[in-house]
Amino acid sequence: MKKLLLTLVLICVSTVFLFSQQTVTVSGQVIGNFDQPLEGATVRVADSGQGTVTDEEGRWLLKDVVLGAELYIDYLGYEQQQVNLDGSIHLLVVMKPVASGLEEVVVLGFGSEKRREITGAISSVGSEAFDNVPVPTFQRALQGRMPGVVVTNASGGLNAEANIRIRGTGSINAGNQPLIVVDGLILAAQPGVLLGFSTNPFLGIDPNSIKSVEVLKDASSTAIYGARGANGVILVTTKSGDFHADPEVTISSYAGFSEVTKKYDLLDGREFAAFWNTAAMNSGLSSGLLYNVATEPSVDWQSLLLRKGFVQETSAGVSGGTSSTRYYLGATFRSEDSYLNTIGLRRYNLIAKVEQKIGEKWRAGISLNVGLVNDKRTGNLFAGSAWGGAAWAVPNLDVLDKNGQYYYQEYATSNGYDYLGSITPYTMLNDIRVEANNTMVLAHSHLEWSPVRKLKFRTEFAAELAHELQNQRFGQYTYWGFGSGSGGAASRQTTNYNWTSMMRFEDNWSDVHKIISETGIHLTRDAYQGIYASGSGFYNLDQLYLNSAAQTSSSSWKTDAAFFGIFERISYSYKQKYFLNLSARYDGSSSFGKNNRFGFFPAISAGWMVSDEPFVQVEPLDHLKLRTSMGISGNGAIDNSASKSLVDFSHSYNGEPGYVISALENEDLTWEKSWQWDMGLDFSLWKGRLIGSMDYFIRITSDLLLERPVPATNGVDFIWENIGAIRNEGLEFELVSRIFTKTFKWNLALNGATLKNKVLELIDGDSDGIQEDIVIDRRIISPGYPVGSYYLVEYAGVDPSNGNALFYDLEGNQLVNDVSAANRKILENGIPRFSGGITSTFMYKNFDLTAFLHFKTGYSIYMADFNLETNMAWSDNVNRNQLNAWTPTNTNTDVPQARIFTGAVGVNGVFHSSRYLDKGDHLRLKNLNLGYTFQNLGRNNSSLRIYTAVQNLFLLTRFRGLDPDGEMHGTESPIQGTVRYNLPSARTYTFGFTLKM
Repeated sequence: MKKLLLTLVLICVSTVFLFSQQTVTVSGQVIGNFDQPLEGATVRVADSGQGTVTDEEGRWLLKDVVLGAELYIDYLGYEQQQVNLDGSIHLLVVMKPVASGLEEVVVLGFGSEKRREITGAISSVGSEAFDNVPVPTFQRALQGRMPGVVVTNASGGLNAEANIRIRGTGSINAGNQPLIVVDGLILAAQPGVLLGFSTNPFLGIDPNSIKSVEVLKDASSTAIYGARGANGVILVTTKSGDFHADPEVTISSYAGFSEVTKKYDLLDGREFAAFWNTAAMNSGLSSGLLYNVATEPSVDWQSLLLRKGFVQETSAGVSGGTSSTRYYLGATFRSEDSYLNTIGLRRYNLIAKVEQKIGEKWRAGISLNVGLVNDKRTGNLFAGSAWGGAAWAVPNLDVLDKNGQYYYQEYATSNGYDYLGSITPYTMLNDIRVEANNTMVLAHSHLEWSPVRKLKFRTEFAAELAHELQNQRFGQYTYWGFGSGSGGAASRQTTNYNWTSMMRFEDNWSDVHKIISETGIHLTRDAYQGIYASGSGFYNLDQLYLNSAAQTSSSSWKTDAAFFGIFERISYSYKQKYFLNLSARYDGSSSFGKNNRFGFFPAISAGWMVSDEPFVQVEPLDHLKLRTSMGISGNGAIDNSASKSLVDFSHSYNGEPGYVISALENEDLTWEKSWQWDMGLDFSLWKGRLIGSMDYFIRITSDLLLERPVPATNGVDFIWENIGAIRNEGLEFELVSRIFTKTFKWNLALNGATLKNKVLELIDGDSDGIQEDIVIDRRIISPGYPVGSYYLVEYAGVDPSNGNALFYDLEGNQLVNDVSAANRKILENGIPRFSGGITSTFMYKNFDLTAFLHFKTGYSIYMADFNLETNMAWSDNVNRNQLNAWTPTNTNTDVPQARIFTGAVGVNGVFHSSRYLDKGDHLRLKNLNLGYTFQNLGRNNSSLRIYTAVQNLFLLTRFRGLDPDGEMHGTESPIQGTVRYNLPSARTYTFGFTLKM
């Protein structure tokens, strides 16, 4: 009997074993909404390397699949389907749409939630915003992608900083840039400044490594960051592997060339000479100074500085995971030479991430993100720049030899009136060498323990090291090195660490009540230090370093600050229909006065899934959610020593060391507070064919950091205080439309945001009951008006009888060439009232075509390079539109009569005024990409996409400058809307491929 039982057991076991090893050929079809075949769906066998992609009919086939295996089917916008192969060899898989992304997990500050449960205002983009887009920095790729996030590039230079405003400008003297967080690490690196040009501190971050970017906009989202969340938060999540995922290798590469999008439309040599003669005669200059126009030479300074740029980038990544490990490894090399000589960039990136499950309750991970950049930045300057000189330098010179090469000598025009000497635009570019080597290292580690299913403890430590070493040499044919040359070397370093420990509790009672509680502490410490050395007296330009200088000097500095916070976030939902979120942070900073070093930043938000109510369930409506939020966040972006008494020891008296008091202490100084209210809705119609969201917000920043005048008995005439307020309000929207047939798909996405900015309160310095305006150059900050409104005399045009320039006084009277300060008035402002983006993607079979457009409207730009429109006043070259100057036969014009400035003849209309104020409204085709995808290649069913793309193909605008996407003022400045010889954007043509295996 025992033998019989043993035999039966062995037979059963053998049968199971043989069955488990039996293989079959499996086929099927994958369909989605409206029984539509899904082309490009991924079908893979769990724990094996087998997989395939569906064809245009949604059909697929796999050979040698073991019976009993698990099949996973994935398609973007649909929930993953899992099928057990229990004997059927032909499967019909009906994919269930993700309810308009409601089950998608959204990254939050110190956590994540499903989109269904989100009650705050959060916008996000995925890796598609960065893939195959030939931009050097990730901030540029964000331009126009999300409503309420306005990105303006400092210039078209490769390392130009990005000016980012989330829901408007909220500060005057503290920062206005958002907080940037990469994989939980708050970045502290700050932009550098070289002769007026702000450089990008995040140049070392590889856009190819980014998985998603979430932007936290309202108080319920940002209050968790306490004293640093007032200007919004940008959360960058880099790519990582997945558990239970087969290895996937992705290789991408592109190459192409670039060119300048627009050049100044200047006079050539003979045009300049003829126009100069006219202006000279109008000014009564001697006829002996007039040019013989027919014999005048001509040089195009711009062409001498320009070239065809070149860009190439190659990246490779591998990701995957087992049941206990997931990993990602990626590397990128980028090489780019700008369209302007001497500007170039080389970047090397490496990112490695691994996470390991340790038993059932522990999990640990570590990541390293390294970027090395060699940045040749000579031509990026605008203060005394070669690019500016190429615009205004006289063109009637002969500067090339018979071989077409520039030769060095002193230059003057044939009449001797205009003398350039040996410093020309060409020498200003080629006799300056500015090069920086940047290193950015981001390291992150975490340990997680889950003693029971509902409870999780996590601790993280992350660090940032950003170092820049810059060498600069100015030859003898430049303004800064005239004579024997000069040079400098600067070393700047930022070290920053973040430590976070938190507890997460999550429970769900009978699918009715769900609660999530997240409690934690967060500590950051930033340190900045640097040294600068300069020298003069070099033998020649080949001597690059300061040990070759005859005279040297140096200085150094260091500063640091720390933040410590305790935070809590509680999320509650009832039947996944009603949602409530409470968050708060108690935050402290070493930068503020000892009496106000800590602050409390609470927020509350709520949501209602209206579409889940029985009385609202109608056929076209997939879902409709209302949400609202209100709360307070802080702005701690001030100088680390703003609250302290400062002493300056750089002074001496009678040859003896001395010092002066440079700032007074304010023990009560604290952060600016941003109160914000938001009301929004999210919706989906016709099974995801139309989805969207809309938000209306009011943001009021109070306790502005302003200078209060004090008696100068100690040599200091002001003290920092918290006084003043600014209001921002606007409407934001996002819409996505999806149209598809059997072989054709069209996705159209539109986002936009309005913005109204107004100063509510400023300081009353002399206690006379009247708040004092703040005037900064040609701008004013005044209660009742937008921050940084233009404060100019209004240009009235040209007197048709004599060509004199006319200006209005405050009563509307027209005055001849009178621009006294008493006649200045508040005119327009440089903050766009409406901005956004449009993305259109067409797919036909294996072809795809994507166009992305960006727009800004409702703002003006002041052209600080106005000397190009001076109707020959300064005897420099001018834009061609100045040929429309008044003459006795051309009286209907807004360009005054051409006159050269002399002691007897004043300038005619060449004053800071609204004459040089222009509309900045524009629509730009940022990217056009056409591709074709080959599928099911080789044994691994790989895919290969080849494509060609154009960046900045065209620009529609009436702005008469080079590019409305430029900014002279620094990124933290409250003032926007000024250009001054900013390099225009590059038009880039690329061809590339992406291979996935």
